[in-house]
Amino acid sequence: MLWMMALAILFDVNREQFGILSDLVTQYNRKDALLEFFVNYKMNGNIGQLKGDYSFGFPYDKLTDIVANREKAVEKLKEYLEKYWYVGHKNIGWYEIHKAKEKLYYGYWSFEAGAIAKILNLDDSNLKGVPYYPYDLV
Repeated sequence: MLWMMALAILFDVNREQFGILSDLVTQYNRKDALLEFFVNYKMNGNIGQLKGDYSFGFPYDKLTDIVANREKAVEKLKEYLEKYWYVGHKNIGWYEIHKAKEKLYYGYWSFEAGAIAKILNLDDSNLKGVPYYPYDLV
């Protein structure tokens, strides 16, 4: 759900379409700071803080400081991508999928990082070429 919401923000889906995703989060009683941040932005136009717990914890909990400190947001986003994002997913099924014999690899992308950059209207020119950052989508 996280990537779907992040992609919906990156592709500028309208409020009605995003509402379908928001309803799914509500239906499944999913409490997650990042999902709530995305819903609050897209459905209410509010850019607040990341508050509460994260369903998956690390590395997503590192995003709290990025949103809270907008002056250093690009620097902290770069640090998140370079130091925490990929290694924070070592227990996820797609981790190291680029080594598989089957052609399953489609790239490693932190869509949530791109969505946050877009929501905060960050000058992301310093993030071009940073691993996992979907620069062209932002």
